[in-house]
Amino acid sequence: MKKKKKKIKKKKKGWSGWKTIMVLIAIVLFAFWVVPERRIPNPVDGCGPDSYNHQSFWYPWGDHFHRGIDIFAAHGTPVRSVTDGFVVKLYTADKGWPSGNAVEILGRSTRAYYYAHLSEIDSELYLGKYVRKGQIIGKVGKTGNADRANVPCHCHFSIHTWIPQFQNGFVKPKYHRWDLVEKLFYVNPIIAMGDSVN
Repeated sequence: MKKKKKKIKKKKKGWSGWKTIMVLIAIVLFAFWVVPERRIPNPVDGCGPDSYNHQSFWYPWGDHFHRGIDIFAAHGTPVRSVTDGFVVKLYTADKGWPSGNAVEILGRSTRAYYYAHLSEIDSELYLGKYVRKGQIIGKVGKTGNADRANVPCHCHFSIHTWIPQFQNGFVKPKYHRWDLVEKLFYVNPIIAMGDSVN
């Protein structure tokens, strides 16, 4: 007797409906995370364009350039996260950091938002914690190298990124040969907030 050959069903080539849907969802989520927010709020409660010097970004400062802006406000004014993201750095004044109490939050488009010289950091923050836009992360102060009689309370706010920012313009090296390159990896907070630089 001849044995009957079993028919082997060949799998259809191509994408299944579910695979296609999952890939589309992944692309949308990736694009949402990669594209930076068009405009961020001022991180310090009640502060606007008149709360900082509009020429302070990348201004010669001691032995380096000022990589952000100083937002001046009364001691204890709440400081809020300008974006959803993860806490990637926490510095405390008692460890002797120049930044004093400081928080860095990694948000969209590989942008890291840095808030320094805080009088205190919210007690619920820890490395890796996910924070929401508008969440209080600390309060304005003058810790670290801002703890001097002639320095008013403020929040040093800077944004750095892995993606070059050519709109910043170029600078002549002043302190070291990396000045020109370094500026490309910082975002001007004033532009990010939608304010005028001049």
